[in-house]
Order: sequence, then C-alpha cells, then structure tokens
Amino acid sequence: MDFKNVMVNGKSFGNVKRGERTNYQTIEGAYRYGHVSVSTQTGPLEIFPIDYVGENPLGAGKFTYVLTINSGRLIIDCVAN
Repeated sequence: MDFKNVMVNGKSFGNVKRGERTNYQTIEGAYRYGHVSVSTQTGPLEIFPIDYVGENPLGAGKFTYVLTINSGRLIIDCVAN
C-alpha cells in the first residue's frame, strides 16, 4: 500500500509508494522505533511510543525504518545498513 505524508520523529519523508525507499535523513537520538504517522487509502495510521525506557540509541551509521501494515496496524522494523 502506498503511504502519503510520512513523518518519522518530526521529519517529513513525503509520499512513499509501496516498495520504494526514501533518501536518508539525520535523526538525532534515534531508536529502533519512533513516532511515525502516515496517511493511507484507508485512513491515517500512527505509532506513538510512550517512552524509550530500556532502549539504547542506535548510534552512528545508517539505519532504515521499514514500515508495513499488518491487520490494519502500522508496524515499524529497524534495519542496519
């Protein structure tokens, strides 16, 4: 499914078609998951973490957030590149 108005931790990634990748952006203090909002043909979806207790920042390097939908829920996975 295509995503519109993709936002990750306050950074805009624009519209992302199914299977597409975006350009990398610097996100200070990124974790393996984050605040994500997208619009889809079925409506808006959002992941809103309450806190990052027990998590460590990702550190230096390039990471990709892979966004999928499962049973109507937005899922985020973090992949190191």
